[in-house]
Amino acid sequence: ELLVSRAGALPPEICGLVALGYPLVAVGDQREPDPSKRKQDRATVLRSLTADGPRVLFISSQKDPFLGGDDGAELQRTVRLMKARCELKLLPGRDHNPVTARTSEQIQAIVRGFVTG
Repeated sequence: ELLVSRAGALPPEICGLVALGYPLVAVGDQREPDPSKRKQDRATVLRSLTADGPRVLFISSQKDPFLGGDDGAELQRTVRLMKARCELKLLPGRDHNPVTARTSEQIQAIVRGFVTG
């Protein structure tokens, strides 16, 4: 996030981003359902990525408390509003970190497909 927000653009060598459990909602704002009332809009930096920039893969748990609830609906809306080419994979679970012993092989396959596709 800092690389994009501080530099304004990513270096041209970066052709893809993988976000595991992107914290769309800041700590302290998880119980606020209205994004306009939150202290910080973490989707802003995502919306700044351009269509000709790197592809983005989001992998999150459906019930991640940092997604704003609603089974990832807020992250899905953010992805739809982004100009960058995006893929979103929501896995079963409620942890912020989607990588668990149960999901690690599935995540490896998803990332492998993203990198080679």
